[in-house]
Amino acid sequence: MATELKALFLDFCQFLKRSPDLSTFKRLEILHLAFCKNLEELHPSIGNLASLIELDLSCSSIMKLPKSIGNLQNLRILRSDMSNITELPYAIGTLAKLQQLEVGNCPNLKRLPSNICKLISLEELSVSGCKKIQKLPELPSGLTDLLITCQGQSLPHLSQLIRLKILLIVGCGRLECVPELPIGLSDLQIRQCGKLKALTNLQAGRSVGAMATATRRRRRGDATAGNALSIHS
Repeated sequence: MATELKALFLDFCQFLKRSPDLSTFKRLEILHLAFCKNLEELHPSIGNLASLIELDLSCSSIMKLPKSIGNLQNLRILRSDMSNITELPYAIGTLAKLQQLEVGNCPNLKRLPSNICKLISLEELSVSGCKKIQKLPELPSGLTDLLITCQGQSLPHLSQLIRLKILLIVGCGRLECVPELPIGLSDLQIRQCGKLKALTNLQAGRSVGAMATATRRRRRGDATAGNALSIHS
């Protein structure tokens, strides 16, 4: 039976400290280990799951991912938010089909791999609430949703993210200036950025006034509201 299994859900297994040997699950497409509070390690056989599409490690005690995760060339969704992960392996930059990467609210995450820009299929990236990240690398150009926290004074270039629609910048306590934004941006939210002094060239999309007007329309329930701007310090 194990050789034919396509989905394995082990969520809320509170006493699981290491994932089982997965070598026999040749056709597995979905693996969930979310809310396994004591899970600290993935068995190296994870790299043998050539058919794996979705891996969920949310709310676990995982500290690192094995390098063999780079073998998962069909992986599209990777979640490790609210875990103890400290860094992502460089091998993650080889996951050409990865569309969604969620590592938000990981208190020990210090950096993203420098080759993350090579994730040509990545659409959604969340690193919000990761308060130890000091600098973000160049980001993939195909992003549509970006949620970030960074403790540096600046952010990477964003104007080249021509598909970006949603941008959340939160908890960037040292950030002084938001760089030029992409033209197609429709939802901008900036929160808890107490030292922010400037928004660079917002008119690359719509002006602040136009975006704020659209926000007021949206609050009134106007279906024609387009872009939205929300800033909280």
